[in-house]
Amino acid sequence: MHNQYSTLLPLDDLAGFTFARKPVSVPADLRLHWRIAETLLVLRLCSFKSSSSVMKLQLFNWALRNQEVRARVIAAMSGAKPSFGGSVLHLDPAVNRAVDFSLATGLTGIGSPGKIKLLEKGRDLADRVLEDDTLLSAEKAFLTEIGKKISEAKLSSTINALF
Repeated sequence: MHNQYSTLLPLDDLAGFTFARKPVSVPADLRLHWRIAETLLVLRLCSFKSSSSVMKLQLFNWALRNQEVRARVIAAMSGAKPSFGGSVLHLDPAVNRAVDFSLATGLTGIGSPGKIKLLEKGRDLADRVLEDDTLLSAEKAFLTEIGKKISEAKLSSTINALF
């Protein structure tokens, strides 16, 4: 193994070196399955006609990750002037991946322009998650509390007020 790099890299010393794949712990909120379930729950519990913009999915994702944002969403829903304390809407690429995966697997489809629609397969999965008290209990409680009280129009006016 003598070439131009042999003086820079001691490759001969690595002859007995091996790699072993070991499981890596991934936080639950970063797991794709978790994000898909969350997306399906938002569509099932908080969206008119089980259809939502990706922006609304992003807002709920942000609220589910952040207690302060969650409180502000609840306040805005109750009629308070929307305020996110100088924060900008957090757009999470994992939400887009979850949407892409749910589209590819037939859990969701494309509804009216710019909307993601919950399909029967996704509705069945969301209902199974809702029935199991051990799954996503805090998320289900928040989403149930909000329900369908935040329309796309209200979301748009809230975002426009922020920017």
